[in-house]
Amino acid sequence: MFDRRTASFETFNAHLFDARYGTETSVEIQVNPEFSNAEAQRFADLYGEAIGRLPAFYFRDLETVWIHDGDELAGGGNNNILIHTVQGTRYIEDGILEELMLHEGAHTSLDSRHARDPDWVAAQRADGSFLSAYGRDNPEREDVAESIGPWLAVRFFRDRIPSTLAEEIERTIPNRLRYFDCTGYTPAILE
Repeated sequence: MFDRRTASFETFNAHLFDARYGTETSVEIQVNPEFSNAEAQRFADLYGEAIGRLPAFYFRDLETVWIHDGDELAGGGNNNILIHTVQGTRYIEDGILEELMLHEGAHTSLDSRHARDPDWVAAQRADGSFLSAYGRDNPEREDVAESIGPWLAVRFFRDRIPSTLAEEIERTIPNRLRYFDCTGYTPAILE
């Protein structure tokens, strides 16, 4: 498991939980043994449930979730989502846990397919702007993850966001929205 506190991969005798999503998808949640069995179960349930709200296409490459204590940022990639619980509590308190999962899950299951795709890069160039400074400053690493949530919001949940925000998203990344439109992705969850 990768632990941001030490910036290294380490071997742990972790608490293991098999999270089932739909009828055929399983993700192993690996919780650092620094937590008791009860704490590990609580964290596995908490974050496993949030992950279960992701669209089905997010599970293409997701195999594991690593959960550690600590005040470190979450991460995605390596067929995994990484969570440090002190920072995770902040995400929950700030009401952005689902957005975090969309972002980190995109690193896990979307970046390898889209971040360097010539059509995606062309859409970035045609748009000429980004929704966030993070995406702008790291276009190959962060723009897909910064754009997929707004695409889902505008295309499928428009009634849940202010119309001014929807219009700003459409004005800022129209070509990237069309790129995602062509993927066939939907917000359907695993059943």
